[in-house]
Amino acid sequence: MKNIPAPGHDAPFLDEDEEHTISEIETAIDEGKILPQTSEKLEGLRSEWQKVLQETQKRKAVTLRLQERDILRVKTIARELGIPYQTYLASVIHRVATGEISIR
Repeated sequence: MKNIPAPGHDAPFLDEDEEHTISEIETAIDEGKILPQTSEKLEGLRSEWQKVLQETQKRKAVTLRLQERDILRVKTIARELGIPYQTYLASVIHRVATGEISIR
């Protein structure tokens, strides 16, 4: 990774791929392939994404009765991953709920 700024950018942390992507975007803007958005449209998009973010961050506490040996196994797996076991359980449940993993 280079530690020099991309042309026209004050970002010495960019690697070559990031610099190339920024350059392509700037070229597309200059050529009129990407049109600037109105502030009203940008505000509407920002508002929409904030609502989505709030919805995805909602949490609800649940109580489960699990076998003690299962809890110990889950705690061991979570410890190996370096995360709290409740976070790990929430992740597993989320992945099942979204269809990323299936238990059938």
